[in-house]
Formats: sequence, C-alpha cells, structure tokens
Amino acid sequence: MASTHDAGRAASGVLWSGISQAARVLIQTAALAVLSRLLPPTDFGLLAMAAVVTTLINLLRDMGTASAVIQREALASELLDTVFWFNIGLGMALGVLVAMLAIPIAAAFHQPHLAGVLTALASGFPVASSAAVHQALMERALQFRTLARIEISSAVIALAAAAVAALSGLGVYSLVLNALVATLISTLQLWFASPWRPTLRWDGAQFRQLWGFSGNLASFQVLNYFARNADTMLIGRFLGATDLAWYNMGYKLMLFPLTNLSAVVFRSLFPVFSRKQSDTASFGALYLRATGAIALFTAPLMAGVWVLRKPFVEVFFGEKWLPVADVLAWLAPIGCMQSLLSTVGLIYLGVGQTGTMLRWGVFASTLTLLAFVVGLQWGYVGVARSYAVVNLLLFYPGFAIPLRLLGLHFRDLLKAVAPQLLTALVMAALIGTLDQLFTSGESALFRLSVLTASGLCIYGSAAYLFMRSNLQALLGTS
Repeated sequence: MASTHDAGRAASGVLWSGISQAARVLIQTAALAVLSRLLPPTDFGLLAMAAVVTTLINLLRDMGTASAVIQREALASELLDTVFWFNIGLGMALGVLVAMLAIPIAAAFHQPHLAGVLTALASGFPVASSAAVHQALMERALQFRTLARIEISSAVIALAAAAVAALSGLGVYSLVLNALVATLISTLQLWFASPWRPTLRWDGAQFRQLWGFSGNLASFQVLNYFARNADTMLIGRFLGATDLAWYNMGYKLMLFPLTNLSAVVFRSLFPVFSRKQSDTASFGALYLRATGAIALFTAPLMAGVWVLRKPFVEVFFGEKWLPVADVLAWLAPIGCMQSLLSTVGLIYLGVGQTGTMLRWGVFASTLTLLAFVVGLQWGYVGVARSYAVVNLLLFYPGFAIPLRLLGLHFRDLLKAVAPQLLTALVMAALIGTLDQLFTSGESALFRLSVLTASGLCIYGSAAYLFMRSNLQALLGTS
C-alpha cells in the first residue's frame, strides 16, 4: 500500500492542481458566456481551425523533454541546461515555421482570415518554450500551490484583456489576445518563482539518454493530436466554419472532465508515480484509487450534461448554439469514458514504457481517423456518432494492455468504478423522468436549475446510502 507520506503529498498536489483548474474553468466559462454573446460563431470557428495547428505545436514545443525531466530519478545540471536550449531553439523554429505556412494553411481551409490569426499566435511559441524546464522542475518538486497562483492570475489577466478587446471590436483577435497574454504572464511568473537559471552548456550524451523516453512520448502525442483533431480538420475543410463551431463547442464540453479533473490527477500524481517505478503493487493500488475518484465526479457530471443538454446549451450559450445539443447527445457519454481512459498515461509514463504507449497510439489513431472519414458523410453529427462508436470499441483494450504492466486486470478497474457509473445512470434516469413529468414546459433556466439541484441530491444521497465504503476509501477516510 502507498505510504501515508506519499498519499499526503499526492493529496496536496491534487488539491492545489484542482483549485487551479477549477478557477480556470470558472474563468473560461465566464469568458465563453460573455464572448459568445459579443462574437459570432464564425470567430470561434476560426480559432478552432487555428487550434488544429497550435495544439500540435504545443505538443512539439518540448518534444516530451519536460515529462522526461519529471520522470527521471536523477537529474544532472548539464541535462537541464541542454533541455532548456533545445526547447528555446525548437520554440523559435516552430514559431517561424507556422508564420511561413500561415497563408497555405488558410488556403487549405478556405479561410483567408486564418492566416493573420496563425501568425499572431505563432509569436507566443518561443515565449512559452523558455519556461518549460522551470515548470517541469516545480511540478517535480510538487510545488502545485505556487503553480496554482501563477495559472489563476494569468487566466484572470488574459480574460480581462480579451473582454476589453472584444468590446473594442477586435473580433477574433480578442480570442488570440487571450491566449498570448496568458502565455506571457505565466512565463514571467514561472521565471520569478523558480530559482533555477540556465547556463550556456550542451551535453549531447545526456540528451541522447533522455531521448529514448521523450522521443516515444512526443511521437505518441503527435499521433494522439491527429486522432483528436482530424475531426476538426475534416469538418472545417468540407463543412465550413459554422458547422465546425457547433461541433467544436460540443467537443470542448465533452473534454471538460478530461482536460480538468483527469488532467489534475495526471499532473499531480505523475511525479509521485515516477518515484514508485519499481513498486508496482503500491503503484497499482494508488492508480485504482485515483481512477475511482475521477469516476466519482465525472460520471454524474457527464450523465447530467447528457440529460440536460438542451437547456444547458440554451442557458449558457444562447438559442443560436442549440445545434451543439445534438453533438452532446453522442459525446457526453464519451467524456466520462475518456476521463477514465486518459489516466493510463500515468502507467506508461510512470514505468517508462513509452514505446508500448506509442504502438497502441498507432492502432487507436488509425481506427479513429477511419471513423471520422466514415461519419463525415452524415455531417458534423455523423462525425460525433462515429467518434462515440470507436471509443466504445477501444475502451477495453485501452485499459487491458497498460493494466498488465502493473499486474492488474480489467475486472480490477471495474470494481473501482462500477458503483460510481451505476449510480450516475440511476441519477440520469430519474432526472429525465422528472423533466418529462413536471418541468418540460418550463423555461430553460428553470429546468436547468431545478433538475441540476435534483440530480445533485439524488446522486449524493445514493452515493451515501450505497457507496459509503467506496467514498471513504476514495477520499482517504478509511
């Protein structure tokens, strides 16, 4: 079993990472609520097209070296200097490359205004690269309280800048400014918060040792990027910016638990798991506990979004965004599944098996791409439907392969998450029934408020009555 000290450090990391992520979610929700009323859907569609490129660049920005710094048991000062200068050179090169390719990319999407958006966003790449080692060292040292302060303050300042820009009539560039200001402010704060400073050194031997881990990780991340963004590329190219805006908004909501709760757990536990590389029993026990904790929150969240998708979209984004509800009908359940499946990266990275992770990525990405191509024939909703089907097919092998690295089986995972999933399904069925019987004719705001409160009461009561032992184990009170 994990020691009390390890569990305490992990809990502290999860707490502060969670505070940071929760605050940023609130800020992003406020930004969407405000900016979606100030800007047309086409502006969000343009940014979604630009994100196809910028997301890839952000993955390539350090080629997995930051994760390698966290995972490595011993660090030499020469290695840190080498990684820093590698990241600086790579960030500058990628920024120049995107600026040069901005016009051809815009032509490929049939969106001339996309070129200016990409060129502006490219200026932030070398800035972000300069703080990659500082952030990795702080995460390795579990300094998540300081990181939370940096991330929250950067998001607040960026939101203020974006709101002023939108009110001033800058259109899509207000969204661009949001990203650039957040990058600049967070980079400056990371440099001030971290005591580490680079020197002019390069050690090729140290870098080659690191590359076996980071190279496979970077390759997997690129494959995963294409699997996650092929739908955006296809919809943007063949269906247009408006359809892409609707699909992308639904996709973002689907990713909510993945990019928030699961990301918090991954980020805060990765340094802890990396110290347990040789203790697979302790690693496995802590992993199942973390996965069960994720299910405790993401299962009812996405079940509630599925049932209340129409009033939710109408209240938060307005009637012009109602087509997003058709996307959520397929993607909300997948959001719960992916929030769980994303945690297997902790296993691959924690035990250093990035090669196995890369091979799985090749298979999963190929199948996902084929599903997108097939689904495109039925429009953006068809793409969502195909994505849901392929995720169902990949769920079992996606867990079974990495769990074997810890001596675990798929049934061990089911024991950890089944009570949470079943309770969430019961909650969804009950609030759906309540909606049909009592609130179906009311306003969207009334329906959303009453049924959300009902869902919270139902799930909380069921969890207390039927999952008390699970709750005690998951929350560390047993």
